[in-house]
Amino acid sequence: MVVLRMPLNKNELLCKLRGHIMSIHNADSREKEWIRSSKPYPLSISLRQLQDLLKNTRAIDVDSFNMAVQVNATDDIQWAKDTPYHYMDLRFSMILNDSTQDPKLRLPFDAQRYIIAKLFHCWPDMCFDVSVCKLILLPFCTTGRFILFLFDLLDRTITILDPLPLSDAWKKNPSQKDIFKIQCISFHLNIALQDAIPGWNDDVFRWRRIIPIGVPKNPNSNMSGFLVLKIMRTWHDHEHGLPVVPDDYDLRNQVLVHLLSYKDNECVENIPQVVRDLVKRIGINFF
Repeated sequence: MVVLRMPLNKNELLCKLRGHIMSIHNADSREKEWIRSSKPYPLSISLRQLQDLLKNTRAIDVDSFNMAVQVNATDDIQWAKDTPYHYMDLRFSMILNDSTQDPKLRLPFDAQRYIIAKLFHCWPDMCFDVSVCKLILLPFCTTGRFILFLFDLLDRTITILDPLPLSDAWKKNPSQKDIFKIQCISFHLNIALQDAIPGWNDDVFRWRRIIPIGVPKNPNSNMSGFLVLKIMRTWHDHEHGLPVVPDDYDLRNQVLVHLLSYKDNECVENIPQVVRDLVKRIGINFF
């Protein structure tokens, strides 16, 4: 009697995918690029970075976060919106963090302004620019803690989405917790928007600030970057409520599949066929 094996469900497929990725220990193989993009700037992710992504003790690295944002920005969800969003990655955050260094190490102001302005240019293959966008989704990271700011260009509001629980010291006045960060971001954002939007003369820092109820929280700071990515990915449907976030294990799986599904990956041939087949079976709509 022949017993037919039923197709694997999603959890079984994920287990096989994780198992195969984590089973590769060869040093040269671990440093091999599995995901690469050359536009709008060179960016790549190695197998080692993907393995680290799955480890409970690791935060998401900058390159993996930026690649996930790029996938968001160029994904089909963009075309479903009447008014598009402008997705930012961590380059803006890194420039602002660098501005706190020794003055001798800082970029000249004009050079810094030019670089920041370029971050608001249209993503590759997009047919719109920030001047027609409703929202700027701007993630920020300091000392491993990720937070997301939403700048609504139409309603003139700043929505603050912090995935870490609020400490008792700030519960009476939560809007003041990130005031200096918002001030610094607003200063540079005003300059960038002057270059990106003709006639811009608003002061972002004076906009009304919103801290919504129901933001997914996790006391593990290593998960804050994953939560920010989840919110960025699903914010287009926020009218139906903020996302229900899975546990840490599943959230890491989602980001892994999201990255491996990148349709414009320039080195997809480096990914073993068994991994590509598993990702295809899991489905790109898993994230």
